[in-house]
Amino acid sequence: MYAGDTIQSAVIQKVERGRVILMLNGQQEILTQENRKGGGPGADMGPNILPDDIMPPPPPPAPAPAMVKP
Repeated sequence: MYAGDTIQSAVIQKVERGRVILMLNGQQEILTQENRKGGGPGADMGPNILPDDIMPPPPPPAPAPAMVKP
């Protein structure tokens, strides 16, 4: 989602950490995310799958160690 996108007739104005600002029927609406309560890891979101044009290329292989004659 990006600013300018439309979702269910609301236009996204701004996306910030923990909140989204929408314009709906001429009125500004702010959606906020509640902070997690408690410790521990968050929910498993599954594998990180991104399109090839977003994924960085893999690093080049490490060079082979030099051979030294005794």
